[in-house]
Amino acid sequence: MIIQAREVTSRTILEVAKRNPALFGLSIGYLTASIIAGSILLAVFSNDGPKIDYERLSTQGQSTTGIITDIDTQYNITVNNEHPSIISYRYQANGTEVESEFETLAPDKVSRLSVGDSIAIKYLDGQSMITSMESFEFPFELFLLIPGAFFVAGLVIALIVALATRKEITLFKYGKVAKAEVLSITRTRIGRNESLSINYQYKSDSGQTHITEKRTRDVSLANTLKSGDTIKIFVSPTDESKSTLIPKLEIARNNWRID
Repeated sequence: MIIQAREVTSRTILEVAKRNPALFGLSIGYLTASIIAGSILLAVFSNDGPKIDYERLSTQGQSTTGIITDIDTQYNITVNNEHPSIISYRYQANGTEVESEFETLAPDKVSRLSVGDSIAIKYLDGQSMITSMESFEFPFELFLLIPGAFFVAGLVIALIVALATRKEITLFKYGKVAKAEVLSITRTRIGRNESLSINYQYKSDSGQTHITEKRTRDVSLANTLKSGDTIKIFVSPTDESKSTLIPKLEIARNNWRID
């Protein structure tokens, strides 16, 4: 038998997704926090200046001599128990004095340098490097792993919520209306969110009895339903072991005709 799909509003889909407030909240929280944190980190990194092509400088750069103007060792950063240093220097390029700086992780070499010392450099297209030391670039991208992990976790949780929501919405659209007997009603609260877990049983067309537990946010049912009462449910036309409650609010919201 072909069942015409019932209309389901986006508000209904959202309400179904929020039936598990813990997972729904975690997915939204993780995704939001990771996007905000990642955006901030990317903004900071993008303002860190143009990336220097040290390999191109080394092979194509023009050699000259620079004068050290400052040496700043960054004691708040430790890599392999060593602190990187920023060496500032000036040099002449095409008759113009240029101020530049070079970051390195070579404490032994840096300790032998002083302000005013001459140092060999190479420059090209407004960029320069000290030829006697290896450059050091702090791997700021590692910080992106943290919001990245939260983003992936948020996506996984969101996928779990989406799959559960899709199954429920499919029952709303195509489920056959059947009668079930209420076995028990349990009220639960998570933070400010309160819901009911309703256990019920029904018989399929083949005569098999199915017992199911479904959660609803309509806590008013606790005042109108009791064990032994008969309720209407949606049963999957392709798998009669799958069913769900028919919320009165969704009947009104979607203009369903439930016979």
